Amino acid sequence: MNLPRLAALGLVWLTLAHRSAAVELWSDAKMPVTNGLQLWLDASRQLDARQKLNLRPLPDGARVDCWLDASGHHRDLSQINLESTPQLRQGAGVAWISFDGQNDFLAATRTGLSFSNSTLFIVAAPKSNAGFFRGLFACTETSQNDYIRGFNVDLGPNGGGRFDHVNIEAAGAGGARNLLRS
Repeated sequence: MNLPRLAALGLVWLTLAHRSAAVELWSDAKMPVTNGLQLWLDASRQLDARQKLNLRPLPDGARVDCWLDASGHHRDLSQINLESTPQLRQGAGVAWISFDGQNDFLAATRTGLSFSNSTLFIVAAPKSNAGFFRGLFACTETSQNDYIRGFNVDLGPNGGGRFDHVNIEAAGAGGARNLLRS
């Protein structure tokens, strides 16, 4: 899986078709809506989460082998291959997860999710795009293409030095197209 070189500040996945568990105590209390929340990946809360769960602390530049889910469903993302783990970065009071654009990714399996409608919020800052559909987010059934049996958000087929393309695909989407307008 090729990922863009980006800094992911946070990801919130809100699926209204499911009831939500109580959010984690370490989550951001300023989140106004948590009903229906199915996955909440917040890089800014990972240090607090790891401390409260008695997990090893992550200093700036540390490899992130697990990104803890704040939704209350424990759909944590993980990576067992050290060479494919992103890094936790911190500066100016902000924390983010940095993917190298080559082979870094985090995954969850057997989430138990099935849905027909959802809302996805991504806060990311791609620094480059080497092309060939560098992914920001993808989900699918095991051994299936995300653009056929799931859905994905990526930077499209063409590379470039600017963040100027967002492609969202799923079954029936009809192929790649740029949905970024400004």
